[in-house]
Amino acid sequence: MAGWAAWIGLSLLSCLIILAGHSYPALVFRSTLTHWVAGPLRLVSWIPQRMDLKRENAELRRRATVLFVENCRLEEQAREAGRLEELLRLRPRPGLGYLPARVLARSSPFGPQSVVLDRGRADGLGGGEALATPWGLCGLVAEAGDSECRALLLSHRDFRLRALLARTREEGILAGGAEELELQDIPFSSPVAAGDTVLSAWAGTRFPGGMPVGVVSRVLESGGLFREVRVQPLARLASLEEVYIVRRAGGDSLFAPSAGGPR
Repeated sequence: MAGWAAWIGLSLLSCLIILAGHSYPALVFRSTLTHWVAGPLRLVSWIPQRMDLKRENAELRRRATVLFVENCRLEEQAREAGRLEELLRLRPRPGLGYLPARVLARSSPFGPQSVVLDRGRADGLGGGEALATPWGLCGLVAEAGDSECRALLLSHRDFRLRALLARTREEGILAGGAEELELQDIPFSSPVAAGDTVLSAWAGTRFPGGMPVGVVSRVLESGGLFREVRVQPLARLASLEEVYIVRRAGGDSLFAPSAGGPR
């Protein structure tokens, strides 16, 4: 409606200018009229342009938001694909079954000591099964529900594992810790050194033997009969999202890594 009114007004002004002729008063009239009409004309033309710019900016912001969300989704898919590709690097061992599982929740954002997995009794779990990543053992299933289970990570203060030093073959008890693990009961005479690999023991443990757990980070002098051996886990405990539940084969719910990644 405003456009039609402006068009009619401009038409009338044009007729007046034409009918005014070419006399000096007519020229003055045209000049004065043009001077006074120029401002409103610019204003009238600026308003729809401004409205069009606002609509275009709103549409560009909407498209930018859609592209940003899509880019975030693609980046997350790429990260997940990378994690699953790494998970598939775990080499299956004879006599062991590997059940892929996804982390649903963590106990603490400052250093998770336990996690909730999307597997439970329906998948044949009963508690006590080992958790593994391509880098090594990372925990055990503490208790299993119908479709979920709670697992303790190596960093949990109650975690215990009978372990051995790969180089010296000496065995001890690996105790959990938030920053570092502690390999206990290693005699003071042991030649253990930083960089030694720590494996799960073959005897006296519920875990499969010979699986990597961590690397000796430092050896402290305690002044007693045993050394204080600190161990850095090989598994990335703070960023676990997918793991394998490992146990001795025998259940239909267990799959080898080649069967696919976590659901």
